Amino acid sequence: MAIDPFNPQIVYSLQFGYVLSRNEHGGAGGRPEWFGPDGQGYANGLDASERWLMYPPLLADSNRQGVLYIASNRVYRTTDRGDSWSPISADLTDKSIQSLAQAPSDSDTLYAGTTDGLIWRTSDGGANWTNLNASNLPGRAVERLAVADDDPQTVYAAFGGFSLQTPGAPGHVFQSSDGGTHWVDLTFNLPDAPLSSLVLDARPAYTGVYVGGALGIWVLKAGGQEWLPFGTGMPYALVTDLKLNPRTGIMAAATFGRSVWVMPMP
Repeated sequence: MAIDPFNPQIVYSLQFGYVLSRNEHGGAGGRPEWFGPDGQGYANGLDASERWLMYPPLLADSNRQGVLYIASNRVYRTTDRGDSWSPISADLTDKSIQSLAQAPSDSDTLYAGTTDGLIWRTSDGGANWTNLNASNLPGRAVERLAVADDDPQTVYAAFGGFSLQTPGAPGHVFQSSDGGTHWVDLTFNLPDAPLSSLVLDARPAYTGVYVGGALGIWVLKAGGQEWLPFGTGMPYALVTDLKLNPRTGIMAAATFGRSVWVMPMP
């Protein structure tokens, strides 16, 4: 799901893989309020025959009103909150795109990660895409990507699966400071278990990287080399997504089948 950055009453969700639903009443109402007057949702311009995940990545541009991104094996963009879509990339993978991230300081810079371990970048809004794969990156699913608030060249990637699957290229968390040309392994002492979520805390006093997956939530503070378990009270369930509101200091963690949990950050 996504909440419109310019109007919190507008909520977006994905149904049946590629069909966008949009609610302009803060989530209230039934099918007509979500799927529009024809009840079919907002999928005009999307190709249903492409390789869509059950839950494709969905991204709302925080700098440009009405701009959203969604991905199959290609990346699509809308400039009218989903009324119409257009592709902004060629086919980027033999499988599907798993993750999308946009640089908060530069809306023309986007990164895409795929289920077969590829990472791509565009710096011109989708006109050109560069394959960022490096020899030390594992060829497993790129579950999440995150870009530093103040630098479009600093990007983090969290990988699913186990290092045992890719013994020649182990690791779960990688960071690049040059737009993906080179990657540094930040896995350190992190357990060898699948990751499925990633979020950055850019507040000066609390700068760090948070990941979630099969073994809960872990944090790596800025400049550190040791991951620490984060928080208490979480169920034994896969952490499928993490979000941090830097204004309120609230961290939200979505789990597989065990609800959404929140924690007031320091």
